[in-house]
Amino acid sequence: MIVFVVHWDSEYQRSYDKFQKEMAGRLNSFDVDIIFGSHPHVIQPIETIEREDEHKTVIAYSLGNFIFNQRYEFLNNRYTEDGIVVYVTYQKN
Repeated sequence: MIVFVVHWDSEYQRSYDKFQKEMAGRLNSFDVDIIFGSHPHVIQPIETIEREDEHKTVIAYSLGNFIFNQRYEFLNNRYTEDGIVVYVTYQKN
C-alpha cells in the first residue's frame, strides 16, 4: 500500500481545484492507493478515482483542522473549526 500525504491548494477553499485533481490523477498513475491532503484548513471532498486497469486511489483532498486555533472569532469562517479523521482498513489479497 502506498499512502501519499500532500500539503497543497489555497487556504480556506472548500472544494478541490484543477491542480489538485490533476495531481491526484498523476499520483494514481504511480500506483498511489491513498492521498491525504492538508493546507486548506477546511474539509474538502473525499472521492475515489479509478484507472482503466481498475487501480483505485482514494483521495481526501483536505482533512480540515483537527487541532488548530483558527476559531470563528478570529477568522469569521465557521468551516475552519472542523476537521475529520479518516480510518483506513487494509486487507492484503
